[in-house]
Amino acid sequence: MSICRKAGCLVLAAVLLGSLVLAGCKKEEKSEQQAESTAAITENSEPESAEGGGDAETKKNVLLDSDIVQLTLNGAAPFSADQDDGTTKTANPEVEISFDVTNKGEEEIVLDLRDLKVGETPVSRILLAGNIALPGETMTFRYGVLPQEPKGENGENGAGETGAVTWEMVSEQGLSGTVRIMTIERELAKVEFSTAG
Repeated sequence: MSICRKAGCLVLAAVLLGSLVLAGCKKEEKSEQQAESTAAITENSEPESAEGGGDAETKKNVLLDSDIVQLTLNGAAPFSADQDDGTTKTANPEVEISFDVTNKGEEEIVLDLRDLKVGETPVSRILLAGNIALPGETMTFRYGVLPQEPKGENGENGAGETGAVTWEMVSEQGLSGTVRIMTIERELAKVEFSTAG
C-alpha cells in the first residue's frame, strides 16, 4: 500500500507540475499577444484632426526627448476660441500652434517661442495657454499667431496694420520657429520646428 501511495503522490505531483508549466506558457503567450497588439495600435495611430478646421490636420511630432524634458509639437490649426483666456480681447488670431511639455526633471520649466515665420515672413505670437510646467507634469502651451507690427524709423513698433495671418497661408507655406526650453536660471535646450511638408 505504501508503494501505491508513493506512486499516487508522484503521479499527482507530475500532473500539478505539468499544469503549472502549461499555465505559465499560456500567461507568457498572453503577455506577448498584449504587447504585440499594443505595438500595432501605436504603429497604426493616425494623426488627430483639428476640430472645426475642415481639412486641417494636427500632426503630433516629438521634437525633443531627454531625461529632463519631452517637447511635442501638436501642430498648427485654425484658432479655436474654446477657452476664455482673456488674451484674445486685445488680439484676434486666426491661427494657433501648440506644444506639449513633459517635465521629467526637478526644476520648473517654461517655454519661449522665438523667430516665428510663415514661409519667409516674420510673424509674432501671443501666449493663449500654459505657464510653468512643474516637475512630473505635462502642460500644453498654446500660442496665437499674429502679423508682425511694422517697425518705425527708429526701430520701435510703428502704428499701422498688416494683413492677418490666415490658416490658408500657414497650411500652404508652413509655420516655423525656435522653441527655447528654460528654467528660471538657465536655458535647457533650443529646438527648431516647422509644420511645412
